[in-house]
Amino acid sequence: MSTSHLHPHQHIHAQSAPLMGAPSDSAPLAAAPATPPAASVPLERIAAKAYDIWLAKGCPERCDLEHWEAARQELTRTQMMT
Repeated sequence: MSTSHLHPHQHIHAQSAPLMGAPSDSAPLAAAPATPPAASVPLERIAAKAYDIWLAKGCPERCDLEHWEAARQELTRTQMMT
């Protein structure tokens, strides 16, 4: 699938690394916990929430990491409360 059909904000998240909460290729597999922590949120949900935040703020440029982190924190808090 071509990334040209993605919104520029979504493309940035797909291309940016490393992001907080995103898996790292440099981390050894043995260091990963046997079960994911209760607060882990799927990256697809973080990306969708970050996009919603970006839209709500009027689509500003160069705020992708700020929106990603805000989305990750909000979804993590919400998930921990359930």
